[in-house]
Amino acid sequence: MAATIAPDGTVELRCRHGDSATGSVVRAGAVVLATGYRAVRPPVLEPIAHLIDWDEQGRYRVGLDHRVATRPALTRGLYVQNAELHTHGVGTPDLGLGAHRAAAILNAVAGRTVHPLPARTAWTSFAPPSPAVRQPREGDEAPADAR
Repeated sequence: MAATIAPDGTVELRCRHGDSATGSVVRAGAVVLATGYRAVRPPVLEPIAHLIDWDEQGRYRVGLDHRVATRPALTRGLYVQNAELHTHGVGTPDLGLGAHRAAAILNAVAGRTVHPLPARTAWTSFAPPSPAVRQPREGDEAPADAR
């Protein structure tokens, strides 16, 4: 696959089907590269590697919305999944979180909420509900209003 920017600002992709060895050209306003499950730098990024703001160890700098930090000359967004273990933690390769990450990326790319995400995602709470309500125990007298 090869990519160039067309005169109208779209991305022109020259693709080759691996099994049939047939070629095609696709023009798009945005491109999603599904480069596999392993966190490796895909060769297709080499032409723009100098526009990526790599950290001291040559890894992507990734924001909370999964956008890769880039130089100002790169005016489009570059987003990653499964390449941010060093910034987002051990849940990064967890496929169960993939839908959440995909929705966060979709919302960022669209510039609006396409898929609502919950503000609170933790299912565990170690605090009693507020206000604290004591559960009746065996032998307790029923409250007057329940008699």
